[in-house]
Amino acid sequence: MSLLKNFFVAQALWAILHAVCVLLSYAPFGFWPLGFVSVFAVLMAARRLRAQNLRRLLATWLFFAIATSLITFGWLVATVHTYTGERVVLTAALTLLYALLFQTKFLLFFLFYRYLISGEMRIITALASAAVLAVSDAISPELFPWCWGNTLGAETHLRQLASVGSVYLVSFTAALGAAIAIVAIENPAETPLRLRMKSAMPVLAVFAVLTLTAIAIRHIGAARQGQSLAVLAVQTNIGVAAETRRSDTQFATDAINRLFNQSLEGLLLFGRVNLIVWGEGAMPFHSAQPIGSDRQIYSPTFDAVIEYLHRQSGAAVIYQDLHYEEDRLHSRLTARPAAGDKTEYLKRRLVPWGEYLPLESAIPAMRRLFPEAGKLSTGKADGEITARYADQLIERPSRAQLLADTALLSSPEKIRSLPMRQIAAQTLVVKPVLCYEALFPSESRTESADLIVNLASDAWFGDGIEGQHHAHATTMRAVENGVPMVRAAVSGVSLITDLYGDDIRPRTGQGRPELLYAEVALNRRKTIFARFGMLAFYALMFVALWPFFLQRVVYSRK
Repeated sequence: MSLLKNFFVAQALWAILHAVCVLLSYAPFGFWPLGFVSVFAVLMAARRLRAQNLRRLLATWLFFAIATSLITFGWLVATVHTYTGERVVLTAALTLLYALLFQTKFLLFFLFYRYLISGEMRIITALASAAVLAVSDAISPELFPWCWGNTLGAETHLRQLASVGSVYLVSFTAALGAAIAIVAIENPAETPLRLRMKSAMPVLAVFAVLTLTAIAIRHIGAARQGQSLAVLAVQTNIGVAAETRRSDTQFATDAINRLFNQSLEGLLLFGRVNLIVWGEGAMPFHSAQPIGSDRQIYSPTFDAVIEYLHRQSGAAVIYQDLHYEEDRLHSRLTARPAAGDKTEYLKRRLVPWGEYLPLESAIPAMRRLFPEAGKLSTGKADGEITARYADQLIERPSRAQLLADTALLSSPEKIRSLPMRQIAAQTLVVKPVLCYEALFPSESRTESADLIVNLASDAWFGDGIEGQHHAHATTMRAVENGVPMVRAAVSGVSLITDLYGDDIRPRTGQGRPELLYAEVALNRRKTIFARFGMLAFYALMFVALWPFFLQRVVYSRK
């Protein structure tokens, strides 16, 4: 017990408790009540920093940063270890650097608590602490964005608060729930439990209002009823498309064969299919359209497969490929067949090192240090794209006819000459989000889309927990915008959710080919986040903070 009284030991234990609770509250575990415990650990560590020097504050930050990086997101360390050639020393150095650069949310919160919070936790300081923790969560730069709001993501009611102020409002709720316990235990030990709970009642009342609001959003809020859409997500598990495979003909052939065979299997199994979605990287390094510079990476077979699937089923196909624009290479999401002027989207938020090399323009020598880093350029346009599909067919092709037509799969022009089988064409408005972008609320905000489509590739991380973490975080985008969401990941996890973030069908596994099919009701609801974006979150945090700063002004005048 004497060891636990040591400041550094106690802070390290709070850091470990926090990291373990965040891990267990995320998928695949989903023990969401531990989300409150994780923030409780942060608050308890912050309370011990009062009257401590800056050195101890920085040590506490380091404990939390390293514990979170190693325990909660240990798969990042494993990935660094693989990319650096299995060198343990370099892995350790890069892990420490990552923790210092991308876990600054702890430092921001601890600085606020150390220098501005004084006295016991009460309603004003509880609101201020929760608001600062949530804002620190939102503004801290991160390579893999995670937040305390996602710790409550497995609870279908509390996560609905994201439709008001994004997932970071759920972070605020987690902190406020933890503050209730802080207020209750902060009283002297001899204080009766009844009086302790009485002092916690104001904080509990605010938390109850948030909880009732979340329940009302889930069960009372009216949603606009839409038509039904039959969606097929194809998970090929083609593997990692490393730069060395760019000219590997066998790899490209295998990728096309998997896409075609699995998509065709889905048509035969399920009959009615309105939308076929392929994961990011399912057909690497190739373009499906011979336009301009794209001719050097154009694959007629890839083009033919897309055209064939649409003509035989009436389904729209959404896929990712590479695209040259003014000799700059982009990652592109496209819907075929075209429906209007806006049918493609160029990825706007790229993954550092994986898709581009930071500071390369300022320090060209960095390319020699990281020769395998990506060379993609950032797209500038935002918004939605449109796709056209046929909800009915004049006749559905037989199995024998489908198989007989495979001889045409290297000739797009011959497939385009086939008679169209579809009638009753429908237009679908899609909010495109490519892989990493789905971790950022602002990248997925939409007021007009019928469906959010996220194409992803987590193949680089193997079959570990990263795919579960990534998928778990992306479902909050459906909640924030009140729109159903389809996520097709080339190696898993693929999912289809409704507008409340609930899975319509069980999610796919990892590291194996799978098909995910669901009839999706294109219902949507108007949300405050879709209308105002992150502005709504910051406005609410200002409301929570102003009593604290007003109190500080009054005390300073006295």
